[in-house]
Amino acid sequence: MNYRLLFQWIPLTCIIILLVAGAFLKQKNVSLDRQNKKLVLQNDSILSVNIELLKQMTRLKESLDSLRPQ
Repeated sequence: MNYRLLFQWIPLTCIIILLVAGAFLKQKNVSLDRQNKKLVLQNDSILSVNIELLKQMTRLKESLDSLRPQ
């Protein structure tokens, strides 16, 4: 068996496998980044709604407190 040829193909095969894995991981990273940005926007929207509801609840509480006899 020609070991010299074998020792040439093993590193080449490893390099090809690493390149394919790197390309796959890059694609997966782009997909996860896109999903993360979408979730951040949803989170910001929910936070904005929660802040607005908190303000309305505070105003309602103040209105109810003003109606309560002292």
